[in-house]
Amino acid sequence: MARVQATLSAELQAIVPTFSSGSAAVAAAYGDYMLGATALTPIIAAAVPAAVSAMAAAMTFTAGATAAAGAAVLSAGVSAFWAAMVAAPATYFALFPIITIPPALAGLTAALTPIMVANAAPGVSLVTASDALAAALHTASTGGTTTTPVAVVTPIL
Repeated sequence: MARVQATLSAELQAIVPTFSSGSAAVAAAYGDYMLGATALTPIIAAAVPAAVSAMAAAMTFTAGATAAAGAAVLSAGVSAFWAAMVAAPATYFALFPIITIPPALAGLTAALTPIMVANAAPGVSLVTASDALAAALHTASTGGTTTTPVAVVTPIL
């Protein structure tokens, strides 16, 4: 099994938007998406809630914020999720003591900003908006790796 962009889009579509629960809901959606991650073996599902909590704690959405601010908040959350995995790699992938963050994660805010602007336009459907966010998040989340003690690098799919 691998991470599936359509899974993330469906999870995002199911969110009931509120400022009080938005961070937790977005983090839970990303966590459900990451449950499909594999690196020779599937991600250890019991570990994912810790990364979800880190992601939710890193995000504070503000009413009336600019698209760039919203993109930065979401990017910070995804970065916190990956940082939690990097901090305890064997908790997420038992065979691998090293996890590296996907290189595209560094550009996530820049990738999300025009999507946030477009998604705020009149007439944009929930499906279209969710698909666009899922595509950007999936792209940024691709390229992370795990490494064994004997330096065998394995992509996280």
